[in-house]
Amino acid sequence: MMSVKINVSSTWKDLVTPKVKVSGVWKTAQTIATKVSGVWKNVWVVTGWVDLGQQVSETYIHSIATDGTGVWCAGTGLGGKILRSVNNGATWSDLGQQAGQSSIYSIATDGNGIWCAGTAQGGRILRSTNDGATWSDFGQQASQSNILSVATDGNGIWCAGTGTDGKILRSTNDGL
Repeated sequence: MMSVKINVSSTWKDLVTPKVKVSGVWKTAQTIATKVSGVWKNVWVVTGWVDLGQQVSETYIHSIATDGTGVWCAGTGLGGKILRSVNNGATWSDLGQQAGQSSIYSIATDGNGIWCAGTAQGGRILRSTNDGATWSDFGQQASQSNILSVATDGNGIWCAGTGTDGKILRSTNDGL
């Protein structure tokens, strides 16, 4: 088990989470995390984690992010699917395999409707301009084989980290 510290109204509280990697913290202390074969949701600090069960047939959820308004997207391994929730993670829709990829390693949003995701086996960037409802394939980036992480400043600058040679890729035009 790992202990996670969450800042709730200027005080830090310890949470014990059952073997999960915390991937995002929301200001109201609502946090979604991934585990093997499912999703955990912390609905309030004092209640702990609720097992939402396996969301798709794939057994790994590699990445998960929120825009802070109730929209969440998650990327799977062994299937390359994107899952989407519009009710703060209570229920999830399977958007299917993206660009024929085997894994979605990373996913992030600028909080203004633009989302980017990085893939394994092909090092592709996927992009959504409608809060993660649909995705476009922007192809392999800089001859990379894996995009392990993506992040943004929320002002049009995006960076992606690669998996084979430790490069950082940068976009200054909203991930285009």
